[in-house]
Amino acid sequence: VDGMGIQAIKRHTWMMMSEQLHLLLGPTFAGHGAGLHVFYSNGVESPVGNLMFFFVVVGVLAIAFKRQWNLWPLVACAVVYSLYYVFAVPIVFGWYKMPYLALLVILSAWGWHCAGGLIRNVVWRNRVFTGIAVIYVAIIVSVLPLTFYTERQIQTHVENAIRKSAGEYLREHMAADEAVGCEPLGYMAYYSRGNVYDWPGLASRTVVAWSKEQKQSDRSLEKMLMGLQPEYLFLRDLEILFLFENPDWFRENYQVVETFLIDPRVVPEIRWLDRNMDTRFRIYKKKDGGDVDESKWPTVEAYYAQDALYSKG
Repeated sequence: VDGMGIQAIKRHTWMMMSEQLHLLLGPTFAGHGAGLHVFYSNGVESPVGNLMFFFVVVGVLAIAFKRQWNLWPLVACAVVYSLYYVFAVPIVFGWYKMPYLALLVILSAWGWHCAGGLIRNVVWRNRVFTGIAVIYVAIIVSVLPLTFYTERQIQTHVENAIRKSAGEYLREHMAADEAVGCEPLGYMAYYSRGNVYDWPGLASRTVVAWSKEQKQSDRSLEKMLMGLQPEYLFLRDLEILFLFENPDWFRENYQVVETFLIDPRVVPEIRWLDRNMDTRFRIYKKKDGGDVDESKWPTVEAYYAQDALYSKG
């Protein structure tokens, strides 16, 4: 927030909260890993999420003014994590948010409870609470048939067909003393049963040791691969084409040996596929002096042509 004025800080805070964090208190779909689809909304904010967050604020204020000390740990945890996600985390991935969202749901329910205290008739108050709970759950449940089906498509055509298959390929081709460098770890490590130089080194002491020797500014997936030079690479087309600063180095030292792309025939059937970064991978191997098939190398033109197809999903 260095150099930001008060208004800019306020805009940034609301943008992060409404478009990244309490947005998920409403019906959303995050199964593609990047970006969110918001249901029952014409914009990037969720009306349901905003309403639930309003009652989070009501609940927090009620706890503060009534000095309900037994509930202060909930407030403190929610506030600290809100500030952490808004100002300290550059990219807030969806799986970071689940414990935090559980706190918000509890505080929102407390806000509804406190607001419902204005209804003096106990019978009607309970009816209102029951109605609110039923409506909220019904809104969430109403989108599940669509999200469940899309999750199944992702599992079949992305996770199994690409990540799992790539791991099985390396299990057959990679020697015991060889390694593969990549960012994704789970499927690759499990199905390859091999040595994985994952970034940022969650399961690799070799990567951690390399990182400790580097300056903070020199730590990245690309520089780790250039520094350790594993026999194989498992990279997204996105990474090699757009994110790496020196893709020519990889072209000079590695060759594409296998391509893992989503079947174009299923692309139009999968909703919101343009938000999935994991539909285009290739396995690269160190050059050994033999013939190299340059036609397997990813191209920017092909990447954008596929993007146009994905947007029809």
